[in-house]
Amino acid sequence: MFKKTRIRLVLFNTIVLMVILSIFSLVLYFYMQHVIFSNPDNRLSEMSEQVKKEIYMRFRKIMREKQKDGLRFYFGAVIKN
Repeated sequence: MFKKTRIRLVLFNTIVLMVILSIFSLVLYFYMQHVIFSNPDNRLSEMSEQVKKEIYMRFRKIMREKQKDGLRFYFGAVIKN
């Protein structure tokens, strides 16, 4: 008696869930596409600045450690004190 109603209810719920998930997926897809592809030049220049700063900071740290050991660097040559 209720078998037909139960099948219809399950199908209805399945379709509603599919629609909700599809809408969510599309919104997420287009949002991520916008975030990833908007202003790539600005993002690349920001990333390159961050990399330059990181390299500079690591170089300074290495130089401080070498100076503590009594080594001086002149154009790639190491001179002991």
